[in-house]
This record gives sequence, C-alpha cells and structure tokens, in this order.
Amino acid sequence: MRKKGSRSLEGYLNALAAKKPVPGGGSAAAYAGALGLALSSMACEYSLDKPAGEIGAAMKRFLRENKKDMRALLKAMVKDEVSYLNLSDAVKRGSPSRALYKKAAEVPLEVTRVIESAALRARKLMPLCSSRIISDLVESLFLMEAAYKCARLNVEANLKYIKDRLYVKDVEKRLDKAEGIIKKAVKSSGV
Repeated sequence: MRKKGSRSLEGYLNALAAKKPVPGGGSAAAYAGALGLALSSMACEYSLDKPAGEIGAAMKRFLRENKKDMRALLKAMVKDEVSYLNLSDAVKRGSPSRALYKKAAEVPLEVTRVIESAALRARKLMPLCSSRIISDLVESLFLMEAAYKCARLNVEANLKYIKDRLYVKDVEKRLDKAEGIIKKAVKSSGV
C-alpha cells in the first residue's frame, strides 16, 4: 500500500522528465543519494551472513543508520519541491526574500550532510564487505558522490542570493569538508 502522495518510480521519473518546475535537480539529488544508501545497505546485508560480536553489531548499526538516512533523503525530495515552489512563487511576484533563498539552500545542504555521513559509514564497511559484493559498495559510493555534487550545485545556486557573508562562508566550509570526506571514501575503494 502506498502512502498518500507517494509516487511509483516510473511516476517519479515521468514527473522529473516533464516540463514542470518540480520535481527537479534537488529532488533528483536526494533520490540519487537514497539509491546509494540502499545499495550500500544491500552490500552490508550480504556481508552480514557470518559476522557476530562487535563486527556484527557494527554492521547492524550501519543498517539502522542507513535506513534512517534513506528516510531523511526521501523526505528531502518532497521538502525540496515545496521549498522550490515557495521561492519560485516569490520570484514571480517580484518579492523573493533572502530567507527564502536560505531555506531553499538548507534542503540540499541537509542532503550533503546525510551523504557525507553515509559515505563515511560506507568507507568503514569496505574492509568488512564480502569480496563478492564489493563492486556494489563501490557503486554506492559513486552514487553518493554524484548525489553530493548535484546537491552542492543546488546549494550554491541559492547562496549567490544570500547577502549574509558569514553564513555563506560557513556553508562553503561545510561543503568543502563534506566533499573531502566523500572523495576520500571513493578513493579508498581502490577504483
């Protein structure tokens, strides 16, 4: 049974392909991140067959955190659409406030935070992952990296309208830190 307002994958892709303002790039970035987390969860599930004790507990924690973060990314898809529509309406009226640009930047910024955390977890899973499924874990990191880059692009699109230089510098610093962590995770895959 689908929740009210949820879409099938085909419905989402058709909506994304349509000549409509939403869903758009921010929503797609969050979805790509959720795909990456789902794939890393699958790799963990296959690797969990034997580990017990502390390693098994760490892997179960990985799965719980991934599940929580996947839900956060799916919610971010909807939040991004709402945020964009609010900003778009204000722009059409000729009255976009700096606060609306900040709010529009916050959704993809949260996506980058979630992906940063997930990439760090996936990197730690690398040595524990079954060799027969390691390619899926690496692919999950590629999806996360792509999602991060797309989300960052959406943050930066809004930052240029925000006059609060301290806020902008802080956000840019956080983005650079996250990018370093994600690149390190991808590099650790050896690919």
